[in-house]
Amino acid sequence: MKSKKPIAGENGNISEFKNFTRIVTTQDTGSAIRGPGKVDLFWGAGDKAKIEVSSMKAKGELYLLVLK
Repeated sequence: MKSKKPIAGENGNISEFKNFTRIVTTQDTGSAIRGPGKVDLFWGAGDKAKIEVSSMKAKGELYLLVLK
């Protein structure tokens, strides 16, 4: 996965967006994931994670490998 990650500053607001890449795995479909091209990422726990994940609305690239 390749996208932009919101970074929360000490004041609790988003201070910047940084490029990030991750290797991800599929685990479930989730009832809140509606429509094509959407993914659910685990962001961690705590107040900082809550602020950042609520601001994560960036488009990204995702490559899905499928066994033949």
